[in-house]
Amino acid sequence: EDAHSKLHLKVHYEESLGGELAVLCKFRSLRTLSFWFSGFADIQVPIGLFQTVKRLRMLDLGYSSIDALPDSVGCLKHLRYLDLRGTKITCLPDSLCTLYKLQTLKLQGCDQLQGFPDGMSNLISLHYLEATQELVSSIAKLGKLTQLQSLEAFSVSEENGNRIGELKSMNGLRGKLCIRNLQRVATREEAVEAALKDKRYLKTLEMEWAGDRDVNQIDSDLEKSIIDGLQPPPQLKELIVKSYAGTKLPSWMNSSSISSLELIRVERCTSLNQLPTSLVSLVLREVRLSTLPDILCHLPLQQLMVCQSPELSELPSLPTTLKELVIECVGLKSLPEFNQDHGLSDATSRRCDEDEGSDSRKPLLSILKIHSCPHLTTLDKGLLQCCLRHLQVLSIK
Repeated sequence: EDAHSKLHLKVHYEESLGGELAVLCKFRSLRTLSFWFSGFADIQVPIGLFQTVKRLRMLDLGYSSIDALPDSVGCLKHLRYLDLRGTKITCLPDSLCTLYKLQTLKLQGCDQLQGFPDGMSNLISLHYLEATQELVSSIAKLGKLTQLQSLEAFSVSEENGNRIGELKSMNGLRGKLCIRNLQRVATREEAVEAALKDKRYLKTLEMEWAGDRDVNQIDSDLEKSIIDGLQPPPQLKELIVKSYAGTKLPSWMNSSSISSLELIRVERCTSLNQLPTSLVSLVLREVRLSTLPDILCHLPLQQLMVCQSPELSELPSLPTTLKELVIECVGLKSLPEFNQDHGLSDATSRRCDEDEGSDSRKPLLSILKIHSCPHLTTLDKGLLQCCLRHLQVLSIK
């Protein structure tokens, strides 16, 4: 009798309800409507429901057997939150793109969803879009979603108008952003249009070029100028660079403009011949450096991982601040030592009964893993000769 006055409704749905869901059309004042299902319920949205509950702000149909969203969803002009996770939906109606106040759209686990309607970029209030990277990358003119706060991956593409400049006004992005297919960026000026340095909420930035390019046809100077134009925000904590064909790091890498950077991961950058001079964590994978710069010993490194780099035959002295060292599939011939100028002398390195006052100069290494290094034939020299009081994990194979 008082259905018209109810604002929030949660329905415990069972198969036995059948067509009784039509009673929902009486709840004309609803603001939120959600379902709790017993098992994978076979549910059908009652005809006329969305034309009736036009004031709805939140709709949760997640994990139901619904396989289609009716066109009438476009009547929910006040809808802010739509949850369709784990459903059998194969397509979304064009009318969805008229919900200009929609802030959250959840589509995780919608494995049968084949694509988005053409007007998805009209959802100008969208903050959170939870869907596969492939689906999100297919949205044309993605840059119109200026309120978006989460974008796991952005693929540079000419086909759907997603040039890198589409990122220019998306300054609400936070957490991690991966930019793929950077080989499609033609000039430094085009790269600058992304205005990455204005995205102050980003903590992790991944830059990725295609890995199957012909190295002989790559202009390394052009590649360097493009990465120079992709300067990240000063608050960035982690930088991942994949398949970059330049020989030098970007000019902003060693400047105070990214003073908060703690980790850099370099993968498949086979032409790179230098490293940054200030960071806490360094991960190198598939690089063709024969040596690493001596400046390494002066960095406040806490983590160093070097993997799949068979041409790297030696490591320079390491800082005593290092807590984790992983060496895997590297052409190393001998273990590195700790920096004697900032750590232990040969005499003190072998004394484990030293006084407390010198502990700050001792190696802090707690994890050491050395795997698949066939040229490393002896452990008699290097860091294992030091007193590693903090060592907890030692794996050599």
